[in-house]
Amino acid sequence: MTDEKKFNSPNEGRASQSHSAGLMGAIDIKRYVADFLDRIWWFVAVFVLVAGGIYYWMMSATPLYKANASVQILRQEESRTQFDKVAEERVGNTEDINTQINLLSSMEIVERVAERVKDELEQDFLAPYREIDQKSEDLSILGILWENRKIVPARLSLIVSVEYVHPNPEVAATVANLFADEMMAYFSSVRSEVVVRAVQDLREQAEIQRRKVENIEKQLVDFKEDLQTISFDQRLDIDQQEMISLNSYATQKEEARDRLTTQWGMIESARENGTELHNLSFIAASPRIGALLTAIATHRVEIARLSERYRHKHPRMIEATEALKAAETELAVASEEAARLIASELNQSEQDLVKAEQKVTAKKSEIISMQRNDALYDSKARELEVNQNLYQYLYNRIQETEAQNRDDINKLRLVDGATVPPEPYTPKLLLAIAAGIMGGGVCATGLVVLLIFIDDRVRSPMEVEQKFGLPILGVLSMMKGKPKTVRDLTKATENDPQNTETLNTTVATMRLDPDSTDAKVILITSTISNEGKSYLSGALSSAFQRYGEKSLLLNCDLRAQEDRFAKFPNVGLAPYITGDSEDVERFIHTSDELGCDVLPAGRSHQQPYILYNSPKFKAMLEHLKGKYDRIIIDTPPAHLFGDAMSLLPHCDGQIFVSGFSRARVGLATKTVRKLQDTNVPIFGVLVNGVRLFQAKMYYPEYYHTYGDYYKYGNYGKKRSKQVPANA
Repeated sequence: MTDEKKFNSPNEGRASQSHSAGLMGAIDIKRYVADFLDRIWWFVAVFVLVAGGIYYWMMSATPLYKANASVQILRQEESRTQFDKVAEERVGNTEDINTQINLLSSMEIVERVAERVKDELEQDFLAPYREIDQKSEDLSILGILWENRKIVPARLSLIVSVEYVHPNPEVAATVANLFADEMMAYFSSVRSEVVVRAVQDLREQAEIQRRKVENIEKQLVDFKEDLQTISFDQRLDIDQQEMISLNSYATQKEEARDRLTTQWGMIESARENGTELHNLSFIAASPRIGALLTAIATHRVEIARLSERYRHKHPRMIEATEALKAAETELAVASEEAARLIASELNQSEQDLVKAEQKVTAKKSEIISMQRNDALYDSKARELEVNQNLYQYLYNRIQETEAQNRDDINKLRLVDGATVPPEPYTPKLLLAIAAGIMGGGVCATGLVVLLIFIDDRVRSPMEVEQKFGLPILGVLSMMKGKPKTVRDLTKATENDPQNTETLNTTVATMRLDPDSTDAKVILITSTISNEGKSYLSGALSSAFQRYGEKSLLLNCDLRAQEDRFAKFPNVGLAPYITGDSEDVERFIHTSDELGCDVLPAGRSHQQPYILYNSPKFKAMLEHLKGKYDRIIIDTPPAHLFGDAMSLLPHCDGQIFVSGFSRARVGLATKTVRKLQDTNVPIFGVLVNGVRLFQAKMYYPEYYHTYGDYYKYGNYGKKRSKQVPANA
């Protein structure tokens, strides 16, 4: 138990700190920005493609020209009536202007214009459409006019713009002027007929309304005679006051009933649970029960005092005991009497509540009946008032309409005739550019966001520290090429000495950390393959050796097809465990590239966990612990194989390798949790395979450290071209 606490506490502390940090930064804006920048070429490619397509599609459309003619809706003075003031030339009523616009937009005006499109104008009018659709022989002039004309009212004025769009600018101006002429002619001829019909309709409505007013007045007189009353207000006031009193009385009875019901429920619960009734506060509040409780307490104190001097059969002790029992018996009787009293009061309160509610119901019905009659009378009175106002309004409208129709005045006036438009209405260069930019930006952003959403691989520090609950020991850059042997690994490390310094820092930290300073056997594993665990196993072994600790790299990855650390074929761990030799030293060789001892795998094995659980493997590991300061074990991916789980009982700690943008977050998290459940501490995570520009976005603190490293000392001259100026 002591060892488990020693190993588990650091990881639990780190997990707690990482989890707290994750909660504080639940939304990592920097990570999303980094994900976006990491896919910027997707954005650029889609943006250029979509924006160019939209621009080409819009600019390849047939040019259209818009011609405008302006007309004014005139409103004559209406001072002939006593009801209206002189009308101003502005929109005073939305309904009025909408009515005028609907009349100007009617199909009849379009038909009149279509009749005037003849001869040469007809040829010029249809020519562009025949060029576009050469197979169509029956082109409808009426349909083309209807689709391409538009009536646009100017805001807060009586000016109406007649717009017409056509591929020929001269035809567009001519047709717009035709629409303006036909609107004025149509409105002048139709207005008189409309006004005459309106006056006749108003007279018929006014007569109907007059008869309705007389009928409602008669109904009100009959209603008063039937009820034989003058006013309902006084009676309603009296009934409402009585209703308030009854409601107050019923509320009091209901509150008393609820209180007694609650007390009785507590009494029944106490009886079911075997609890003394005098423990209830409302029972104990009784003066008699309070006195008995005080007496019982006094008797108990007296018995306690006498027990110090006498035995329990002493007369004084017997007397005190009997007095206590008598007081307790009397307390039980008094509690039951109090309970029966509460039951009686509850029964009486329920009866009183029923009577009070019956009175309230009766009074409510009486008030409702009275209010219904009052509401019916008021409704009839309001209906009479509304119909009287409506009749007066219709009468006023008749006078107004007749006054307006005395003179036949044209209600439209041409303000500006249509001229030939100098530039096409569409397509517009700026609009095409703006649409392309907007469409390209939306599509490109949507694609990048979708890629970010579906990509759940481990990338950012937030995913490593928050999801795994582990600290980051170091971030290593991606090696050029694909190293396959120890020599390739060493050469790649020498080409990027920053990785070497990162590993040295990791080793120095582990040597100073009390959780890992005494760990002799350290297991290296990852979630999936190709995350760099074999490379880091050798690099860490070499780094420990450089610090003066005798290190051994134990290659337990018996699943791999090739052994990167093998110097001689069939010489290694698997041949030793399965063979008859008892001298493991014969299978260990010193790697000139790593500078430390290596026990290679020797050959692959289909069931390596059998070897790891064998007594020979345990004895070998105990022997090696006495010879080496550090034993670094390289294992297969923990998610794919259970070899790491079989080896962890022999280890003092483990390091988890996370390849940048390799394993999925959920899969890696599940693997880490499985490793943590073994109670073998995980010292941290080594992030591997990060490119320089990715480190700048995802791990800026390591990126700046990388740049500062090359600026310092001799490396600044050698690598100045590879380090950003602002690193």
